[in-house]
Parts: sequence; structure tokens; C-alpha cells
Amino acid sequence: MASQGFSGPGSAAVARELAHYLGSLTIIADLSPWLRQFRQDVCDLSERYWSGLFHCYDVLGLPATNNAHESLYGQTKRQLPPVGVSELRTPLLRRGAWAVLQYDSSLVGLLRSLLPKRG
Repeated sequence: MASQGFSGPGSAAVARELAHYLGSLTIIADLSPWLRQFRQDVCDLSERYWSGLFHCYDVLGLPATNNAHESLYGQTKRQLPPVGVSELRTPLLRRGAWAVLQYDSSLVGLLRSLLPKRG
């Protein structure tokens, strides 16, 4: 079921198309052992991720990949000072895993006012 105003194919149509394509691969008999293994790996991987593969076709604005988020994470990581594992372990144990969020830079003052004061 596609979102209202969304003109792309719905998740069911895309899932059917991929299932049909993967099914057509399984009937090919004259493959080398390497290609047979590759085909099996593609089918197995698709099956494992099937339930989460097609949401972007139903939800308007949901990106098909997380590449933009990964890029933001990489940019942020490169801006942090280099630290070794031993130096990083204590803050992670104390505060948990890190999250990278993109925010409007005009809200910095508001964000700082909401954080607990160090003291």
C-alpha cells in the first residue's frame, strides 16, 4: 500500500518482481560451482533480509539506503580527535553507544541549555 500522493510502485509489486527474478535464477542449470554458490548466497541473503527490504516503497521520504546517514557518521568520526580503544572504552561504558544526529546549527544554544551543567 503506497503512501497517499506517492506515485511509485508499492512494496508488494517490487517484492513480487524481485521474487520472480530470483526464481528465474534458480532454474538455470549449467552454472560453474562458483556461480551456483553465488546464486545460493544471493537467494539466502535476500531471504534473511526480505521483511525489511521494501518499506521505502510504501513510506514517502524513507530513503532506500542509509548511505547519507553513514556518510554523516563518517564525517563526524573524522572530525573527532583520534583516540585509542583504551581511551574510548571508559566513556562508552559510562555513557553507552554514540549516536550521530544532524541538527539545525541555529539550535545550538537551545541544545546546550537543555544539557545538564558540568560542575
